[in-house]
Amino acid sequence: GDVPWAFAVPDVAGVPPIPRHPVMLYLAICLIVAGVVLMRQPRDKPFRVTGLVLVAEGVIRSTIDTWRDYDPDWLVWTSRGACLVIALVGVAL
Repeated sequence: GDVPWAFAVPDVAGVPPIPRHPVMLYLAICLIVAGVVLMRQPRDKPFRVTGLVLVAEGVIRSTIDTWRDYDPDWLVWTSRGACLVIALVGVAL
């Protein structure tokens, strides 16, 4: 995270802290914007709105995960797989 708003968490192993992106903040902002947009959708087809919410969640989370540091590395693919499943369920609805 070489952005001015990056934060660093001290490591207990004595390694200097590494600046990181505030991924939770990015996710919160994106989900709030998506929520505002989706609240404006007509409510005559509830499954359509639910599907759009799930697609938005899957796409937003998968995109934001680009800046997240996972340890161990296999959690990246687990998270992205879950995002894909969520988005596909949304498309099916």
